[in-house]
Amino acid sequence: MITWEQVSQRKLKSKEIIFLTAKGILILSVFWAALFYLLIFWELPFVKLTWFANGIQLLSALVISVLGIFYARCSQERYMSLSIALGAFTWTLGQFYWFSYIYLQESLLPQPTIADFGFISTYFFLIGVIITITNKIPRYLIDLSFKNLWPFAILAVPLYLALSKTDSLVVNIDNFAFALAIVCALWKAQPILSSPRYGVFLAGLSLLCICDILYMVFACCIPEAYTLAADALYPLALSLIVYGFMKAEEMTDV
Repeated sequence: MITWEQVSQRKLKSKEIIFLTAKGILILSVFWAALFYLLIFWELPFVKLTWFANGIQLLSALVISVLGIFYARCSQERYMSLSIALGAFTWTLGQFYWFSYIYLQESLLPQPTIADFGFISTYFFLIGVIITITNKIPRYLIDLSFKNLWPFAILAVPLYLALSKTDSLVVNIDNFAFALAIVCALWKAQPILSSPRYGVFLAGLSLLCICDILYMVFACCIPEAYTLAADALYPLALSLIVYGFMKAEEMTDV
């Protein structure tokens, strides 16, 4: 007969294995990002490089999503863990469409793309997690003032692109949708920006935001090679988010 203590020990062991695996993926993502930008300077064929990079993105996002789902089964914050895993999974779906197009057509996708629905959806899951975290903080500890409005400055990016770089209504709507999702995520994260507990998680969120800003800027300014700016950073961003949340469970200070 299996006792409750044995079940608890198995969960702790599974949790540790998943945690270490996520950490390993994070380390690999760092090395891949460094290697990718070195390969750019070696003047490898752009089509082959972007095809390979997007394949890495798809594989890493899928593994991260699966790890997140398994981690949710033994997490104390099951629903938040599952939300982060689902956020990574929607990103994976978007990347699957993106990679399939590149593989079949051997060219970049025209902008905007259906894949953007998957990418933007990731923010909605992350915003839900952030709201859940901040709701646990006593109101009197949250100090929001005028200086905390800085995330709204990001809206200047799609505005500038709309005024000077593209007159496509669909592209501008897509850019503003990305920007609004980024602004909302960063705005909601204000109460925990100085929290050591969520430092790694917030680093991943910030990197994801930077990647998407680079994506929209390069898509309008350098359309022939707009993915090169952030191709290798997306796996790092997703692994930081998932690993960061796992690490937050290991800490006791908010």
